[in-house]
Amino acid sequence: MNAKDVTSKRKRILYVDRGPLPLTKPLGKKYDVDPYKNLDYGVVDLIRQLNRRFDAMITHIPHKSIGRVSFISLESIFLAQAYGESLQILRQIKMIVDIPIIAYTGAGDSPAIYSVFMEDGGIDHILHKSRNLSQDVQEIHTALRELFLKYEQILQLPSPPSLRTDNGYITVDVRININGGAGLSSAAKISQECQRYLKEVWFKKSGSEDSTSCNAKNVLDFLAMPPEEGEIITILVKGEDEEAKRLARRLYSAFSCRYSFTIDFDRFERHREKD
Repeated sequence: MNAKDVTSKRKRILYVDRGPLPLTKPLGKKYDVDPYKNLDYGVVDLIRQLNRRFDAMITHIPHKSIGRVSFISLESIFLAQAYGESLQILRQIKMIVDIPIIAYTGAGDSPAIYSVFMEDGGIDHILHKSRNLSQDVQEIHTALRELFLKYEQILQLPSPPSLRTDNGYITVDVRININGGAGLSSAAKISQECQRYLKEVWFKKSGSEDSTSCNAKNVLDFLAMPPEEGEIITILVKGEDEEAKRLARRLYSAFSCRYSFTIDFDRFERHREKD
């Protein structure tokens, strides 16, 4: 085999959009591009086909129009409803294969948009359409390069938690693995889990100079922190009994999941370590 025959494999991109599919040609200079018109359940079927292997996906996000909402918490609820079917399709894709997804969209840029898209849809990067196609393509190239590196480094299944006892608390450090950080969806699920226990529970940013902490049972306090993707936080559960250890393990499991729709509290209860 000649040296010139040894080339790096081109990445294969599934590109889903409406109308003339404007990114097909410019992206095709660098990637193998498979175009598909409109985000629907046919995309899920395409992904399921064993002979259709994709390294990433770029898609628009169809929605139903909604009224303007002022508060982020309410806005998140309305956004989840407006983009519900689109996010459901993307969730199904992520459950089949966890590949980078870029939203090429005309949606707004509020914090709620990022929280809902990333947590509830598994979207990794949001690119707002501009009038400059070349600029958009360049941003997609940059985003894909960074996402491919990120996906090579993602810790899909962390090692069992190493619990400690500290001044009457069971503590454990965990790296936030939730896509986009712990936003409204995951915060609500985690806070609800804490409320099931008659235990004082705190989350603290590890190594933070101001010792930033929050009451884990208070969603608004939790969101004011907020725990970002890749950040290390310390979980503190009041008590030194088995129930405190169990809750610490369950919270460790939740924070180390990939998405709000895949949060699993039970992984380390099923495979318990000896404390």
